[in-house]
Amino acid sequence: MALEFKCSLFIKKMKDDGTVYLKQDGERFEQAQTIKLNTNTDYEVRLNIRPALELRKVLIHGEVHDLENEHTNEENEDDSLTYCFKFNTTGFELSKRGKRREIPFVFEFERGMYLKINIQCKVYSEMETEHCHWGHPLNTLLLECRVPEGQTFVEVRKEKYL
Repeated sequence: MALEFKCSLFIKKMKDDGTVYLKQDGERFEQAQTIKLNTNTDYEVRLNIRPALELRKVLIHGEVHDLENEHTNEENEDDSLTYCFKFNTTGFELSKRGKRREIPFVFEFERGMYLKINIQCKVYSEMETEHCHWGHPLNTLLLECRVPEGQTFVEVRKEKYL
């Protein structure tokens, strides 16, 4: 029987107001949504998994990130786990006008299951505060996932930027 679960991904800056913004790009690029990031900036990511699955490893842009907090989400009646980790955009090249880049996020779950998503981003300079705030605040990236029976790769069946 196939395994189905949901992942809610929350990304925020670790300083200032913390908000990360999202722009709807339509069909101009590979993906319809672009997340706006600043270079040389620390970000915190929270990943809530429902029903609970153990998260073993996180890679962002090819770099392994430590899982800093792990706790059961007691606010919900359902079985879920929330993991927190940080990543930094030091060394990310600034995006040129009209260009986007995809940043791979890879999650390794229990039983050797892997989820890979590419998040389309536009990277601004560290001090840029005008253009990177255009658009809508990104609250959650919701992923509805499925692992076919006998497989280890995770299919993303639905992706919603909220």
